[in-house]
Amino acid sequence: MDQVINTLADLWLKDVHQFSQPWMYYWLFIPAIIYLIIYIIKWSVLTFPLWGPIAIYVNIMFFKKNSCNDCPFKDEFIKDEIFSDLLIESENKE
Repeated sequence: MDQVINTLADLWLKDVHQFSQPWMYYWLFIPAIIYLIIYIIKWSVLTFPLWGPIAIYVNIMFFKKNSCNDCPFKDEFIKDEIFSDLLIESENKE
């Protein structure tokens, strides 16, 4: 665990060093914006074991599950169910 924390700290220091370089702020901050996007993606992947389970738990426990009543295509689902029931009945008659 200490090795993981040390590796994350080293990566953090390298990112801070990159953001402190003057060339990052030439040409209307374009290099800094690109590096910031890469930085956000990299750290969201690196820290996923910390925030991922929490986000999954919150999503499961606190957000409403979708049901057919909330579906904008509710009528089509009902028609499909009726049609499939009719097909099953016609097959059973034969």
